[in-house]
Amino acid sequence: MSFVTSWIDETNNTISDATPAPTTALPVVGERAQAVIGEYVTYRYFVDIPAQTTVIGATLADTLPANLALDPAPPAPVVSPSLTFYPNAESATTASVPAGVSFDSATGTVDFTGGATPGEYRNITATDQRFEVLLTARVTASGLLSEEEPSRVNTVRFRSLDATLSPLPVVSDTATVDIRQP
Repeated sequence: MSFVTSWIDETNNTISDATPAPTTALPVVGERAQAVIGEYVTYRYFVDIPAQTTVIGATLADTLPANLALDPAPPAPVVSPSLTFYPNAESATTASVPAGVSFDSATGTVDFTGGATPGEYRNITATDQRFEVLLTARVTASGLLSEEEPSRVNTVRFRSLDATLSPLPVVSDTATVDIRQP
């Protein structure tokens, strides 16, 4: 019912284009990136809501792993957390986020539960819609030994309910960053 993907932008570990092209121009899903302590890593993740579909109790959320801390106001030119809405998932055209969908920039969570019918978001259009998040995290040394160079797997999850309000299977994807010591 929905498609979720997540990746790390490898271009200097920052986003160079705030309005990315649709899926044909995206980096390879699951590719690895490297960063040293103090650098920023930007994750991009999205969910496509199919045409003529209602999602119930839905959220798109990213819980960062150890050694990656959300930075809600990073220094320029690093991109702050944001949500972009593509009314047609196959087009680079953007629009205002629809009523009933909210974004928490402190957590990177998209909430689809504020629609006209409480708890629901309805895509009543003839095209799939995309909700894409850019989330910037700073690599931290918290708990690392001086010789450690761990890999950290970040997972984004789309959760929703069926018509009986039972949880549907969680749809998720991952992106890996290798932390290098300076």
